Amino acid sequence: NSTTTMTPPLPPLLVSTATASTTRRITPLFFLLLALLSSTAAASSYSAVTALDKYGNSVQLQHAREAASRHGTPMIAAMATDGIVVVSVLATNKNKAARSGIIRSEESQLIHPLSWHKKNNKNQKTMAIVCTGIKADAHWLIQTLREYQKRQWETYDLTTLSSHKCHDAMTQILLLFMGYNRNRELQDISVVVDDDNSASWSRPMGVQSLLLSCSSTSSSSSIALVDPSGVVVPDLTAQAIGRNSDAIHTKLEESPYDPKTMSVVTVQELLVSIAQDVFELSESDELVVELLTKDGIQRQQRRRVGGAVDQ
Repeated sequence: NSTTTMTPPLPPLLVSTATASTTRRITPLFFLLLALLSSTAAASSYSAVTALDKYGNSVQLQHAREAASRHGTPMIAAMATDGIVVVSVLATNKNKAARSGIIRSEESQLIHPLSWHKKNNKNQKTMAIVCTGIKADAHWLIQTLREYQKRQWETYDLTTLSSHKCHDAMTQILLLFMGYNRNRELQDISVVVDDDNSASWSRPMGVQSLLLSCSSTSSSSSIALVDPSGVVVPDLTAQAIGRNSDAIHTKLEESPYDPKTMSVVTVQELLVSIAQDVFELSESDELVVELLTKDGIQRQQRRRVGGAVDQ
């Protein structure tokens, strides 16, 4: 009597019309692909606004900061004895310009005014904003602040917002993604609060901003950094935002920069020199310099050609 050895059937995932040796070669590769696909999906998964990392920090706010600080167009703002100097780069490459956080307009390319002057008013302050990061977010932020300024003018006849009002408005706008109704904090509990959250959205804005103010007296000029979380760091003499901001700050610390003794012309030359060393410039990129003084915004363009800078 002959005995017959029965081979158990293969599991469904391992069934193949190929030979046994071929099946052994395909099976590990199949599971490796599954593992790679699973890890990719996990890495790109959506994080809710309320999600925190192991250190208790907001994941989405970290993403917003990364979008602005690592991928935003580099910009430098520094105070001088007679105003504020802002230097940045405009990419002529269409793909780079599309990602740039610089909003261009007819009157300015870097500095965007948030106030306007009355005639024959010698003692007034000019408020302005500089943004880098996601272009659509920066554009919406500037428009919203201007609408707020317009309502202040229509209601209280204020042509210029104070620094405190601008800081508070920026904080409220940037925190709208949390869906938090500020009226619950400011109003009495007996007051009926409108629960309409139509003005909120599901993510923080990927924008870093600088609020600039300049008046007829240099002591009243100031620079304030605004984080995507709405945190305001006021009373800065110089600040860089966007890509390579850490390297720019290092260069500023090593330079002889002194806002109490340097004019806008001297500060401008210093910032252009730092920008040439730190900014990742191509032959066709333009260095743009703008000044905020008591007379308003003054724009100057410079083009980098083979390492030289033309006025």
